[in-house]
Amino acid sequence: MAKKNANGEGSRPRKRPDGRWEGRYWSEGKRRSIYGNSRKEVADKLADAFADDGVVVFVSSNITVTEFLVQYEDAVRHTMKRRSFETYQSIAKVHLLPTFGDIKLKDLRREQVQRMYSLKCDGGLSAARVRRIHGVLSSALNHAVRWGLIEHNVCKEVSPPKVPTPEIRPLNRDEARRFLKATESDRYHALYVLGLTSGMRIGEIGGLFWSDLDLDLGVLHVQRSLIIPFRFVDGIMKAWLRYSTRR
Repeated sequence: MAKKNANGEGSRPRKRPDGRWEGRYWSEGKRRSIYGNSRKEVADKLADAFADDGVVVFVSSNITVTEFLVQYEDAVRHTMKRRSFETYQSIAKVHLLPTFGDIKLKDLRREQVQRMYSLKCDGGLSAARVRRIHGVLSSALNHAVRWGLIEHNVCKEVSPPKVPTPEIRPLNRDEARRFLKATESDRYHALYVLGLTSGMRIGEIGGLFWSDLDLDLGVLHVQRSLIIPFRFVDGIMKAWLRYSTRR
């Protein structure tokens, strides 16, 4: 097994005069080179070389968080479930890129990540959403470690907020009937009926196609779920509060 260089030697992928990209690493006392047509291709080959040869050389990189997330998105686009990928894109665009985008990936520190979590909570974001941000960032940085772009995942050193266990009180039969009666003229009445009678989540209802319904057998197949905008869910909750007070 190759010994890690004491000075962290090992070149980041660099573009050669002939247009190709090159990465270097040490194995069995020799310096070796890997070539590719893109920075990502070389980073992937380096990661494979480390796994195959048992190399533990850290390959330094000067790419920014933005540049890394572009590579990460390309790598996971066809391996993630659709909803997970959409969640990643949303969190990266709204939270990660504005906060860390210009920082060099290798310079990202635990204190910066922890501070971001605190600011998001202070700004009114729920603990569950901040933990989702934490999960997305940590997963991306795990890939960066595998690719040899950073030495360790700083998310393993931070503490995301604790999510309180919500108290769930389902409607009783009388409350459900009263609510449906009060919402008969509401544009989302059919949605309320389906939700109360089936127990489906709002995202599952939003993901239904007519092909999921078998009227002859009276069967409904749940095969997908959509990410529902918060403003829509908030509107439904307000409708419930408005109608549930009617007698």
